[in-house]
Amino acid sequence: MKIVKHTFFILIIVALIILVLFPLYYLIVLSLTSTNKITSGVTNLLPDGFHYENYQGLFNEQFGLAFLLTFLSVLILIALKLTSTLLAAFGLNKLSNRLRKGLFLFFLITSFIPEISIYLYLFSTLNQFGIINFNSLSFVLGLPMLFSFFMLMLFYNTINKEYEIKKNLMQIDRISPLQAFWSVYLPKLKVPIYLLIIFTTIEAWNSFLWPQLILSGRVYQNNTPINTISTWFLKLGFVDRLDLINVRAAGAFISTLIPLSIYVIWSRIINRRMYKMVG
Repeated sequence: MKIVKHTFFILIIVALIILVLFPLYYLIVLSLTSTNKITSGVTNLLPDGFHYENYQGLFNEQFGLAFLLTFLSVLILIALKLTSTLLAAFGLNKLSNRLRKGLFLFFLITSFIPEISIYLYLFSTLNQFGIINFNSLSFVLGLPMLFSFFMLMLFYNTINKEYEIKKNLMQIDRISPLQAFWSVYLPKLKVPIYLLIIFTTIEAWNSFLWPQLILSGRVYQNNTPINTISTWFLKLGFVDRLDLINVRAAGAFISTLIPLSIYVIWSRIINRRMYKMVG
């Protein structure tokens, strides 16, 4: 009976892995499929060869500008989100229990608001006051993603736990809030900070709706379209009234491969540090 349960459990895990990885596999298959196959409307689960020419010409000026804008947006968003989350968590720790519970309930309710409604209202407001322009694009790319209820709760719980344990010692030593942050809270906040950086990077890199909304039709001074990585590859493959989804799939795979490669390179270091901190 134990063998049957163990086998069934393994089969479920394998099925889940296949289900999760199949879209990435099919994306790779499409990116290696020949243009003749695509134009004939025939697609298979295996490519008809390794047609690397689909990747030729993708690493051009448009890709470089899209990568740079995305990278800058990620850095700006991490800095803004980390600052706002830390300040909010410390502020909540200073409030009374009744007011804190009320704010938690408010944040929880607002977290269920659909993103599209926030994007449309924010876009119309920024456009009305003339805030959206070339010089502020990197900033407004991150505006809708500054708040995360999950990360706020994680930071608050960590800060509140350390405060309850060491508040008497901090009062006896009469340390300043800045000293308390560096010596008491920061060592315990490293795991939440790592998680915030990882989740924010993934979220900002894959963000599509907001960049598509504010960047549509906008160009640089040399008439090069302004795109992030998530909107750059969607405009690939339109050649002479043809819709070459194999070229677009190649661009999509490149956009996926960049953060995946960064994670693979740094995953061991990050995981090792996080296990030590949790331990």
